[in-house]
Formats: sequence, structure tokens, C-alpha cells
Amino acid sequence: VLDEICFEKRWTTVMLFRNDQGHFVKNDDLPLDGIVAIGRFTQEEIADFHRYTENIVFLDSSPDEEKYCSIVPNYHLAVRQVLDCFWRHGYRNAAYLGSVYTFGATKQLAMDPRFYYYKNSLLARDAYDPGLVIDCEMNSASSYAAMKAYLEGGKKIPDAIFAASDVVAPGLLRVLREYRLRVPEDIGIITFNNTSLSQLAEPPLSSVEVFLRENADAAAICL
Repeated sequence: VLDEICFEKRWTTVMLFRNDQGHFVKNDDLPLDGIVAIGRFTQEEIADFHRYTENIVFLDSSPDEEKYCSIVPNYHLAVRQVLDCFWRHGYRNAAYLGSVYTFGATKQLAMDPRFYYYKNSLLARDAYDPGLVIDCEMNSASSYAAMKAYLEGGKKIPDAIFAASDVVAPGLLRVLREYRLRVPEDIGIITFNNTSLSQLAEPPLSSVEVFLRENADAAAICL
């Protein structure tokens, strides 16, 4: 998406890639006017960017709010909307499925912001139950194993599940089919990202829209 926006602005784009020493380099000696860094980076990697330019914008991470422009999702609002939706539909036991700890803005392991706001929003409602936290890696195989272990352990079936990423949805749905649990009749699901993994699921799943085009537009404006 960002490439399309740069093309529309008649900006020339080049890719930085890691060399054998793990440093970011490019294939020519032409100067860079700016960098849009997409993802999460260590302090050493960020130092590589400064070798080329001081004009750096981060997309999907915020390593230093006082130093860099950053475009990140509003996780707090997103999770609050998810839980409000569950509450409106009468779902009082809402589970969390996803990573509790992920790599933060500078690739240091930290509490995932989706879990952080899930936990604290439920604590504010006096409704947090650690037994409803299903910790798994952000992939389908891990979500399948974690959800299967949860149900095999005889724990109560939650009214609803907040899946922290679309990528855990296929594994989750596979387990629910095996246990003959219907969506949404027996259990409600809302995912995060709204990619084809949720749109083309059976049944299609409600999902938090991240607005990739708008985020890329904002990054270009900052640059």
C-alpha cells in the first residue's frame, strides 16, 4: 500500500535489506530523503537508519514518541469496542486468545497491548478472569493446540473469544468444529486486523479494521 501512495506522489522508493552482518544497506549510493520503517526494530537497527537520514517515520511501532513520528493502531479503543460489543450481546465471559507477551516497539519482549487493554478493561468492570486467558503464539497451529488443550482441560466454555490476530482464527475455528461448537450460536468471536483470514472464514468473522491505506497515508504525510 505504501508503495502505491509513493508512486502516486511520484516519489522513488528503494528497499533497505540486511547484509551478512545484520546491518541495513541498499544497492546504490544515492542519498535518501527519508525512511518509513515498517514493523519493530532494535536500537542497533534504528542506528542504521540514521546513517542515511534523520527523517524517519515508524509504521506499526513507536520506539520513541519524543523523537520520531509514528503511526500505530489505537489498541485501547479497539479492545474497548470489542468488549462493549460482547457486553451488548450479553457475553459476560469473554476469553482472550493470542500472545500475552510479544516483541514491543524495540524488539524487547513486553506485554502485548491487546492483552494489556483486554485485562485492564475487564479489571475496570470487575470481570477479569485469568482462567479465560488462552496464551498462544500468533499462528494457526499454536492457536489450535492452545484452544484444544483448553477445552480438553474441562474448563468452562466462554461466551465469546477475542482473537488477538486474524492469524489465530483458522486454528480456533478448526477446534470449535471438532467440538461441534457453532459460531455465533454457541460462542461469539471477534478478531483483529480484518484480513482475508477473517473475511473468508466459515462463517465470516467480525473483526477490528486496522485501515492499512489510511495508516500508510498518515506515514507519507509525516514524512
